[in-house]
Amino acid sequence: MFKRLWQDVLRGMRAAVGRVVRAGLVGVVAGALAVEVAAFALDGRWPPHLIAHIAAVAFALLLGYATATTALLVEGVRGLGAAVSQLDDVVRASAETGLNVLDAMVDAVDGPDRHGFRGKRGPAVQTVPPLPLVPVVPRASGSYRPANPSGYHVSMSESYPESDPTWPGTAQPWTSGVR
Repeated sequence: MFKRLWQDVLRGMRAAVGRVVRAGLVGVVAGALAVEVAAFALDGRWPPHLIAHIAAVAFALLLGYATATTALLVEGVRGLGAAVSQLDDVVRASAETGLNVLDAMVDAVDGPDRHGFRGKRGPAVQTVPPLPLVPVVPRASGSYRPANPSGYHVSMSESYPESDPTWPGTAQPWTSGVR
């Protein structure tokens, strides 16, 4: 696995260096060509003055450096993406093995028909038997209908002694303390 990974790294490095060099050369040629054409368009004679050639070389090097740096950053991001993908595969394989061990341990304790790391392995759907329907018996038109479902009369009353301060009749009105 590490041998394959190292070969992938070397192959990717060779390709990345080739792309960076190619981008730098394209930038140098494009920069020099752009300045030379601009100098000819502005001055109207060929070959342009010496200062135009110096400016063309400086701009060409600057543009070549900029394109090579940009290509290097792009290749770095691609390399990081590839490395993350490789590590993701390794972690997934390791986690799969670890989850299998944990799943076997939980199976030993709880049994195979439980909700664990891998989900329920028993029957896919447990069916609950339907509730029996209660037949509705129609009432006679003049029959007695109790106030509560139990059919018994229930009355509730509370009684407080007169000396209880919470009883509404004996409570003292609130005063602010100022007389």
